Amino acid sequence: MSSIKNKTKVLSFKGKFEILTLREREIVSCILNEKSNISISKEFNIKQNTVSTFKKNIYQKLTVTTSIGLYKLAIKEGLIK
Repeated sequence: MSSIKNKTKVLSFKGKFEILTLREREIVSCILNEKSNISISKEFNIKQNTVSTFKKNIYQKLTVTTSIGLYKLAIKEGLIK
């Protein structure tokens, strides 16, 4: 099980989130900390289109369609403390 420390949350990835790659988990952490695509792209030195692709793949793997769905799943799985 991997963990990512962030300014506002400590996330322990378990359950459905274990299927995500390390980079996808980092992107999830940013999303849950309300970072914009622009902010995420700057943080990881990637293009905004790449961030959008990561988000699309994450949502598809977790069977959610929006960041709100991601938040709900994170709460259900006990990721958000």
